[in-house]
Amino acid sequence: MKLFWQLFYNILILPGLFVLSLISSLFIPKVREGLKGRWESIKILKDFFSQNKNCRLVYWFHSASLGEYEQIRPILSGLKEVENDCICVVSFFSPSGYDHVKDDNIDCKIYLPFDFIWNCIRALKIVNPTKL
Repeated sequence: MKLFWQLFYNILILPGLFVLSLISSLFIPKVREGLKGRWESIKILKDFFSQNKNCRLVYWFHSASLGEYEQIRPILSGLKEVENDCICVVSFFSPSGYDHVKDDNIDCKIYLPFDFIWNCIRALKIVNPTKL
């Protein structure tokens, strides 16, 4: 049953949502901005981690919105105090979170990459997070 739902999501739901997002991006600037950011996420990760190859501790936080980011802000701050040489990657789903967060504790800020399985595997191989 689990395999059925995985296939259902990956073959029908995800591609359908992707097409709907592309269509709605023609009319809604916020959706267009989010899609553009997701296209660039893998490149940003590649560039960042090619310059920071000797990272031993990498933490990847995800927040869907600005409000969720406010909940992880104290965690990032405390983490940087304890592990000052760690790398903190923060991904956002919405442009409102991505555009409005300016924090020195974030080493790499990206949009959450597209949810296609090959894309997720690629992002995780690039980042190789200690904790996610």
